[in-house]
Amino acid sequence: MILVVNILILVIFLLVWWFVQDKRSYKNYPPGPPRMPILGNILQIASQSSFPSVAFLNLSKKYGDVMFLKMGMVEAVTFNSPDSVHEILHHEKAIDRTRTMLPLIQARMYGKNLGLIFSSGESWQKLRHFTIRTLKDFGFGKAASMDVVVLEEMDKFVGYLETKMQRDGVVEVDGLFNLTLVNMLWRLVTGINYSMNDKKIQKLLKLSNDMIKNTKFSFDASATFPFLWHLFPSWSGKNLQMMNITALQEYCRETLEYHRRNCDYKNHPESYVDVFLQKIDETRKNPESEFTDDQLVLCLLDLFQAGAETSSQTLSFSMLYMLIHQDIQGKVQKEIDEVVGKGEVITLDMKSRLPYTQAAVLECLRKSMVAPFPAARQATDDFYFRDYFIKKGTIIMPNLECVHLDRGIWGDPHNFRPERFLNKDMSIDTKLAGKMLLFGGGKRVCLAQSLAETTIFLVLQIS
Repeated sequence: MILVVNILILVIFLLVWWFVQDKRSYKNYPPGPPRMPILGNILQIASQSSFPSVAFLNLSKKYGDVMFLKMGMVEAVTFNSPDSVHEILHHEKAIDRTRTMLPLIQARMYGKNLGLIFSSGESWQKLRHFTIRTLKDFGFGKAASMDVVVLEEMDKFVGYLETKMQRDGVVEVDGLFNLTLVNMLWRLVTGINYSMNDKKIQKLLKLSNDMIKNTKFSFDASATFPFLWHLFPSWSGKNLQMMNITALQEYCRETLEYHRRNCDYKNHPESYVDVFLQKIDETRKNPESEFTDDQLVLCLLDLFQAGAETSSQTLSFSMLYMLIHQDIQGKVQKEIDEVVGKGEVITLDMKSRLPYTQAAVLECLRKSMVAPFPAARQATDDFYFRDYFIKKGTIIMPNLECVHLDRGIWGDPHNFRPERFLNKDMSIDTKLAGKMLLFGGGKRVCLAQSLAETTIFLVLQIS
């Protein structure tokens, strides 16, 4: 009995000592819920919601819009108001991507600073500039070029959908648009155009989607306790994730090698891959060059994954909203019939003549919010934000959902109401539309934003 009492006293003493030391260690940090030894704030987050963005919003009501959280071994600051989100997205010391603590991301990048999504520094800036410029040269974001690509792919999609409906009588919406959206981007990136029934690309898209869906930042063991990824590869999901990563990397490398062997990329480049291969050849003798085979593999992987999942999910939700709100669907169809004509083809140059349709698309984008957090950033140096200290290496998590659900901006954010985006003269309220952050913000805004917006507008009208 005495031993039990002594152990209990020791435990209480150690807990008190730990809480005192913890408070001293984070004295000037943003406020946040009390942290537990080892777990940090994982239990408080999980008790609020299974969705981290909702959990953070709920906790911020008590601890403030700028909040410090510790999730296992990970220290993070979350931003949960429109003002704080906009401010941190443009902060010069909060633009680096998080990769050093996440073994999954490290493995995906071959342990190097590669690609367009998770790379940082001068290498990222050069690659982003090169990618945007090269894709534009092949029609990226140009109305005439995008009209042709989207219409051709949608013609294939409609034929596939009709065949599937006749055969099965029902179509699963989740992932329905993935291949169509990848084809639209992939024609510019690789010059490849896949059949809707291509088994290999369907398998790769499933692997990519599984990889994204099975990685949840706040509750993924490899993120909160990175060492578990190596100690328990099966339980932590390492084996499954590595299988997915390896298959996707091999596909991208096969694409690279196919162009190297079979395309006249040196004299007649016809895609982003061809131009990248030219750069690899030109800079091969430079050991510091950003243009390498591994770099191209990661750029292709980033474009492949970013080109499908988010836009596809957004389109799926948009279809759902239109099916639920058939009165709004009727207004959109009426405007299209009046402006375009029944059976005629919609093109991007008609966009300004379809204000209600534009408003409906904007409302679909606002409500869907399939990625409430942009790819996590980290502090590049120690800095202060509103008198709060943020240490170098701290994870920066802007909660975009707080912007899209803010009553101060939208009035009735939970209602589906396209009219909110229309001025009295039926023009689009561009100031209000500009408050949305579906594609992130600042220097790290999604480089395919214009392509995604164009694609979603055209596909939603045609479908």
